[in-house]
Amino acid sequence: MNEIFTIWDLLEINCFLNKEKTALIENGEKISYLELKSESEKIAAWLEFKGFQRGDRIGIHLVKSKYEVAAMFAVIRIGGVFVNIHPGSATSQVEHIANDCALVALISDSVRLDRIGENISNITSLVEVIQVDNKKTNFNRTLISEINMKRPKKMYSVIDKDLAALMYTSGSTGQPKGVMLTHQNIIAGARSVSSYLRNQKNDIVLSILPFSFDYGLNQLTTMFMVGGTLVLLSSTMPSEIINNVLKEKVTGIALVPTIVNDMVEYLKVSKLSLPSLRYITNSGGRILDSVLKNMKKYFAKVDIVLMYGLTESFRSTWLPPHLFQDKLGAIGIEIPNAEVFVVDSKKGLCGPGVPGELLHRGVHVAAGYWNNTKATKEKFKKNKHLKKLIGDEIVVHSGDIVKRDDDGILWYVGRTDNLIKVSGFRVSPEEVEKRLLKSGFFLEVYVFGINDDRLGQKLAIISRLDKKINYVEKDFLRWCKNNMPSHQIPSKIFYFDDRFYRNLNNKVDGVKMKKIALSKYKEMS
Repeated sequence: MNEIFTIWDLLEINCFLNKEKTALIENGEKISYLELKSESEKIAAWLEFKGFQRGDRIGIHLVKSKYEVAAMFAVIRIGGVFVNIHPGSATSQVEHIANDCALVALISDSVRLDRIGENISNITSLVEVIQVDNKKTNFNRTLISEINMKRPKKMYSVIDKDLAALMYTSGSTGQPKGVMLTHQNIIAGARSVSSYLRNQKNDIVLSILPFSFDYGLNQLTTMFMVGGTLVLLSSTMPSEIINNVLKEKVTGIALVPTIVNDMVEYLKVSKLSLPSLRYITNSGGRILDSVLKNMKKYFAKVDIVLMYGLTESFRSTWLPPHLFQDKLGAIGIEIPNAEVFVVDSKKGLCGPGVPGELLHRGVHVAAGYWNNTKATKEKFKKNKHLKKLIGDEIVVHSGDIVKRDDDGILWYVGRTDNLIKVSGFRVSPEEVEKRLLKSGFFLEVYVFGINDDRLGQKLAIISRLDKKINYVEKDFLRWCKNNMPSHQIPSKIFYFDDRFYRNLNNKVDGVKMKKIALSKYKEMS
């Protein structure tokens, strides 16, 4: 029996069972599992030759490609820890990540290296740079084409409990933190997700989300768990996605809400069908209700799987596709081999309909934050209300408020750490956003609090109008009065003409949006 314990096993076992099978497709080029392993071993041999060893953190700053995949396996091959850095990261973000975890090597390309420029000297731990293309740069680096080694000289003893990757969170409320993921975390995540998606070796999954995003990395590991094929695509344009689905006969895609919205609009206009597509998944945020209602129409005969997760536990819940219509917008039930609880910090376990924080236990729980003991203790800890059930086991405190309905299905409510207190009422921005979008006036809404001497805080919204609607502010406020409790009615409305700013994981960049709005607020005050 071929057991999979580490990330390297995903490649090694596929080379034993399916060495000629296509592992990756990039711009029409097919790369077999054996070819990928050879490329990975070549990079690993160079890393070994340069003296890098078990536990060293090695950065991978590349656009999605076979080299990015090969680099991850190469780092694992020598017992190292890979650190994927989003290809669109600003130089300051690259510097922060590199210095935070003391990167000793960086595998990148000319575009990203030129962007970093002289600032690379600020990464004091950095020893070596590998460049995957041959374009001239002003760096002392090794070109991957010049490496003529075949494989490392020795095997490295690594077990599933060992650290495999650092995945830096988006950092919308501060500097990104490095989530420590073990081999066990990543393999368990792949095993759980591939089981409920019913992945098989004949699956062809389109990979458009970055590998620096846990949801994106999971596309790679689930396909390699079953010996399937991954199609690499960096573009998130709906036309490019649809073209690749049709060309490569893609059976599955992982999406985030913004891409779902764009794809539904594209399919609505183009009237194209996707006969090969078996399923789509969504995570990373809430899809608009109006889009959810149309998804079955434009993804006919496709299983729609809504999911919820956080990097600290990789994946937590999924909504079985047969419940999509009846539980529209729910985050579902626990994934296989995980358990989640809904807990009120004062009252304990919550019954149906009662909101509480989602706590996650099991093999998917990460090892904490790199070099950040304080944040780790705040997020990964025992819970007194669970002691009778699981003893002193560490659980992830998600910071997300959810509730179960009478059928045991989980629904997302909001966050514990951004509740707004208006006249003594605790207000969830996400709940208000969802209500406001039902007014039909807006395409996007972002809700936040402004300090107020009388109320404590008052609600402000940043909105993007639906230009098809004849919008009059007093009509909107009348709608609010008729449909919302008084403490949820916004006191300030800011209008934004363009699409909202989003971070690298496609979530609304609240810090940036708030900064823009508050600068206008100060001007008006």
